[in-house]
Amino acid sequence: MLNFKKLFLGLLFSVLFSAVLIAVCAFMILKLGFLPSEPILGTAAAVIGGVSVFASAFLAARLAGEKGLLHGLVLGTLYAVFYVAISVMLYANMRVVLLVIRSVIFVICSVCGGVMGVNRDEKIRF
Repeated sequence: MLNFKKLFLGLLFSVLFSAVLIAVCAFMILKLGFLPSEPILGTAAAVIGGVSVFASAFLAARLAGEKGLLHGLVLGTLYAVFYVAISVMLYANMRVVLLVIRSVIFVICSVCGGVMGVNRDEKIRF
């Protein structure tokens, strides 16, 4: 059975990790002194989301110790729904194709993270 507490912690970690990565990217843009074009910023947002959801699914599946594919799938879907809801509230003219592509990226990265988190071998302790 799914461990909803660990999924919630994974989702919370993913949102916080995304916020930290966005802050780091914003700081780098500020230091560079120019704003990149819109496609570069969109790609950066997709990469940040993918990395954060991969790390959170890895962590949640590692903590659960079983069913990494299912944990990753649920976590990625929750993150994608959260992302779509925020995007619709902030940007009225957001293209649906971009939302679908980014949501699929998030789910695929999350599933990969969940599978890798469960299949990671335990460390040998002496």
